[in-house]
Amino acid sequence: MLNLFRKFIFIPIFFSLFFTSCSSLNPFSSDKEKNASYSKHIIGEQYRSVALSKFFLQEVPEWLNFSESGQCKREHKLKFFNYEKIRQNFGLDYPKAVHFQNLYNVAYRINLKKTNGQFLPQKEEEKIFFETLEKVKANQSIFQSPAYPVVNLFWIDNLVNRANKRDISKLKRFLSSRKGGRGYPIFISLCYSKASIQRFLKENRFENGSIKIMSLEMFSIYNQKNKKVPHFSIHLDSFFSKTQKLNLYIPRGRIPREFNGRAKIQYLAR
Repeated sequence: MLNLFRKFIFIPIFFSLFFTSCSSLNPFSSDKEKNASYSKHIIGEQYRSVALSKFFLQEVPEWLNFSESGQCKREHKLKFFNYEKIRQNFGLDYPKAVHFQNLYNVAYRINLKKTNGQFLPQKEEEKIFFETLEKVKANQSIFQSPAYPVVNLFWIDNLVNRANKRDISKLKRFLSSRKGGRGYPIFISLCYSKASIQRFLKENRFENGSIKIMSLEMFSIYNQKNKKVPHFSIHLDSFFSKTQKLNLYIPRGRIPREFNGRAKIQYLAR
């Protein structure tokens, strides 16, 4: 009777151990684990992509992507960010949020060229995002404010749009004049990227190396107070010291609402 009882206990233990060992030796079990791990990885990647998407603003339809003030169509393949969420999540102030958007777009455009201007995989966009964040945290930027006591900002959309040689020559003469030489020149645009403005400078033989650029990549629908406004704008004072004198040269007519700050409006002599 005792022997029978021992056999009764032994048999289920034996089969339990046998099937456990078989499952560990089963080649399909490791595949299942790998598939499960891979699925978790994919879900993680998708979650990360969705998590990052909240920082991007929706793309404006091409037909609507127009600056009324500049009377020009904004360059379409640019990425604009939700400054409110970027600043809250990563502890950035207004200038650093602007530099982040600027740096990201330059890196995005460089990488986009490798795909013949089609699109970038999500993984590549994520890489650019976090690399850009590291650069901004390390105080890197594309636009660096000049240390000159006087800064002359020139709104150039009208010149780029019309490509009027007479107006372009007039600006070049002013830059080389005594009055123009008193201030550091910066070209500012509501519609064009830095790359487009650089092409404009080269084609029209400006002294490219001595002119800084504040391009469309630096504009946003968020102001310096992190509030959404119904138009693209930039707060100029945030990029210059209080002791610097700012002159903003514009074509004659309505003063554009997109340029905020203490810059004094000036006109080039006719």
